[in-house]
Amino acid sequence: QWIKHKRDLIHRQNIVLVAGAAYEPSQNRSSYCRICKAQFDTVEAFFRHRESEEHTEAAKEERHNSYCQICRKQFTSAAQLQEHCKGKTHNEMVRGKKKQWRKKKQDMIKNNL
Repeated sequence: QWIKHKRDLIHRQNIVLVAGAAYEPSQNRSSYCRICKAQFDTVEAFFRHRESEEHTEAAKEERHNSYCQICRKQFTSAAQLQEHCKGKTHNEMVRGKKKQWRKKKQDMIKNNL
């Protein structure tokens, strides 16, 4: 179980790195969708796009890719999450979680004997 969890965390970190590299700010364009990287001629077309299934799915994916499961914090972009992962608070949480996982693993081994 620990190996699967560790593999999932590594996979998630790789997704964050790729998504962070693809981040593109809106650059104050009123009819630009940062998530889908699409420019629209009118505000009405932009709002129609925002209601589309494609945009909704892309937004869900971005929310998923910008959430830190360890700290349980949501960020506005994968790039922000990437910066968060470099920070002191996140790294302290990672160390704390590793200790919890080791203890849980030891307890499971002890209980099975």
